[in-house]
Amino acid sequence: MNGIAVKPAPPLPRVPLEKFELTVVRSPRPAAPIEPGKDSVLVESGSFRVDVSRLLDKLSEHQLTDPRDFILCWLRCAVASGARRVKLDPTPDGLELRFNGKSFSAGELDNPYAALLDADTPESRRGRHFAYGLLGVQRLEPDRVEVISGPRNNRAVLVMEGKATAQKQGTVMGVPWRTEPQPSEGTAIRLHWRVSAGRREVPGLLARASDAFGLADLELTVDGRPIPSHPWEAPSRKATGKWAEVSKDGWRGAVCHFIPAPQKLPTATIHLYVLGTLMDNITRHQYSAFEAYLARDDLALDISQTKVVENEKLEQGIRTLL
Repeated sequence: MNGIAVKPAPPLPRVPLEKFELTVVRSPRPAAPIEPGKDSVLVESGSFRVDVSRLLDKLSEHQLTDPRDFILCWLRCAVASGARRVKLDPTPDGLELRFNGKSFSAGELDNPYAALLDADTPESRRGRHFAYGLLGVQRLEPDRVEVISGPRNNRAVLVMEGKATAQKQGTVMGVPWRTEPQPSEGTAIRLHWRVSAGRREVPGLLARASDAFGLADLELTVDGRPIPSHPWEAPSRKATGKWAEVSKDGWRGAVCHFIPAPQKLPTATIHLYVLGTLMDNITRHQYSAFEAYLARDDLALDISQTKVVENEKLEQGIRTLL
């Protein structure tokens, strides 16, 4: 190395699981309809307990490079749940994400990190993105995370609180659906910060979700504003030419071919989307010049959850644009 010392990349901060208390609450399936304005009676409850040191060793590699990307993990979770409507809104002390589609069962919320250790299958993918997001958000140290999922008559609630907060309040059991309006279907995820430092992240998280969203068959609103699913049609984009939509062999998106500048090597820029979020921007110098937005939901992601693994499936998709 010619005498040049190469410093290794600093390790990511440990996920502070030991700071949080996680509780899962289940509601019964009643024989008669619940009266409007009344809540289910708790019939079973339990707390998720782990050997923290052992779990941290196993999950140390399952960390986002930037913990703020937790919001993108949860958007992918919503898409993988079959959501058709997703709402992301600021709240007085944090943030709320709501989506319809398949709900989480109490069994899934009992051990939210199990999907990280399972094989990557369409069935485990939703739980994997949820777990990545849950690990990421803990590094931002919210005072409370609530996940409320399922219809009123068969609802599961996950509550994760900082231990100091939980001890001060005395109990978390049954609190979430008695304090705020609850979803009639699907899932609501809420983040709460008691101090303003954490809440200062909220505008950036809203912008992060808006900028990354695309190529998903659903309606996303962020702070009441609809976000276009076709990024090439966004008002902020300058027109570069005629876009032709692409749909072939599981790939979808749009491409715009153009003539490169004189004496310039033709350049192809490809924006890759997985489960409704931008995952990667690839630039290639080759014989064809174009810009493309391309999506496929079963592409493999690297361990950081920020890039698509470059393999034959990806190369096949790029070839569909040539």
